[in-house]
Amino acid sequence: MLGLICACALIVAFMRSALIIFSMPNDTMSPIVPRNSVVFGIKCFHPDSLRNGDLVMADLPLTTGPAFAVRMVEQQDKTPPGDLFLKAANTNGIDSAWLGPLPQRDIKAKVLWIFK
Repeated sequence: MLGLICACALIVAFMRSALIIFSMPNDTMSPIVPRNSVVFGIKCFHPDSLRNGDLVMADLPLTTGPAFAVRMVEQQDKTPPGDLFLKAANTNGIDSAWLGPLPQRDIKAKVLWIFK
């Protein structure tokens, strides 16, 4: 029984350290990620592995403070090395069109699964 408890504790600790679970609060990424979808992202990834179309979880640097959001990588020709251009699926979402390219350090996770 103690072994089972320890195994469960290790699994929970791994999940908390390696994954981010986020409930999509709005329609900024609809229809790709509808409102109230549960999004799972992995923290352990190499930012250089990101490609156009990949979904990421990022801290968007707003004047009121960072806002955590799901966005799509959409690199532009003039994006500086080490930065990423992120795009919202809807026109009502704040993205790099407003903020400019974001540094890779603002990317917190790469999306693995979306449960609608």
